[in-house]
Amino acid sequence: MVTVIETICADGSQLLPMIIFKGDGVQESWVENTHLCMPDGVLVGYSENGWTDGKKSLRYLEHFFGSNSSTASKATSGTLFRMLLFDGHSSHVTWEFLLYCLQHRIIPFCLPAHTTHKLQPLDVAVFSPLKRKWSEAVWERFQWGNHIMKKESFWEVLLQARAGGLTEKNILSGFEATGIYPLNAQKLLQTLPGYDSYRPNPEKPTASPPPYEPRTPKTESEISKLEGFAESKVCRNTPRSRDARSAIRFLAHSASFYCSTLNLRDETERKKQQYLIEEGLNSGRKGRKRIKIDNSAISAGDVKKVIQANYDGKEKTIKTSLDYYTRLYTSTSTKITEIASKLKQQQEREKNGRGSRRYKCVVQLEIEQKELEEKLEKYKWLMKEKKLEYQKLGMEKKNALGGVENLDIEYGESERERPEEEEHLGVEVEDDENTC
Repeated sequence: MVTVIETICADGSQLLPMIIFKGDGVQESWVENTHLCMPDGVLVGYSENGWTDGKKSLRYLEHFFGSNSSTASKATSGTLFRMLLFDGHSSHVTWEFLLYCLQHRIIPFCLPAHTTHKLQPLDVAVFSPLKRKWSEAVWERFQWGNHIMKKESFWEVLLQARAGGLTEKNILSGFEATGIYPLNAQKLLQTLPGYDSYRPNPEKPTASPPPYEPRTPKTESEISKLEGFAESKVCRNTPRSRDARSAIRFLAHSASFYCSTLNLRDETERKKQQYLIEEGLNSGRKGRKRIKIDNSAISAGDVKKVIQANYDGKEKTIKTSLDYYTRLYTSTSTKITEIASKLKQQQEREKNGRGSRRYKCVVQLEIEQKELEEKLEKYKWLMKEKKLEYQKLGMEKKNALGGVENLDIEYGESERERPEEEEHLGVEVEDDENTC
């Protein structure tokens, strides 16, 4: 269960959606992976049933209609009012929601019950093509073996559907068909049953067909249309015309078969590349990381900032360890040099025939030198390991900010002390390597 909240404007533009997943958290791979990343302005949340509620609706309003939003920039210098049309869902008519609208010069307009199929532009002209494009995108994936719709691929399919359904033409048609903009009350009345029952329908003059413009067909439907047009121009009931029609059909079938072969080859290659990318993404998953937030939703841009801060913290930890082992290596190397000098002096004294105590001192120095050399090799190995770890972490960060890792987002009701580097995001990061 996934809820998508879409917003369109009367000028034909659209806002980025708010996506609410069903579950106990939001994984990072749903927001950002090696194949496709959500834009920073997309708002992401979750709930037990995948539905919206009062807190999420208020977070939606703050994100898309706040002082720094794109809709606020359209209202010149904050002097113009903005009208927000919505249905009567309980999450849209809370006191906090309406109060925020009044404080930010937003006119909340709740459509009457059971009228959204006539008055809401999204229902009238947008959602139908959007659902059709979504079905086509899902069916295309099913044809090539992707029988399970994973949440990691949700944004990819939704992006294809939005590209074909949320077009400027459909949005403008929705506002025009409902009579909201340009304002025309007769548009709605004309759709009601019995409006024209007492009026005679004037006969409309038949329009002449447009002139034929020949062009090279590129799809099977265009080949079929050209075949029908060519057959219509051939005289019937003559031997030569029958041969001509047979030749036209043969050419059309050959061209259609060749076009299908080319499309199948291209589609197979594209699906192969997509399969390889998804397999590499699924095989590279690591331990989960949980992010606790106080708000009911978090934007994709804030998720990326948290990931960036997490990697910066890891790099800082590795660099601190590397500096520590470097200092130990340097100090141990200095001690070995000093002991080697003392050992050389003691050996020269023993050659001169000094007591046995001097011999014991030489043995003690040799043992200490050997122990320090073993420590030196250990520190050298640890330094090399940390350098490799630092390089590997840098490559992961450079690729996609750790796009194959998992991230859980949980809501926190109580205030907690947070690290200084994450205070501006209002989040708390916890590692949980044992979570599946």
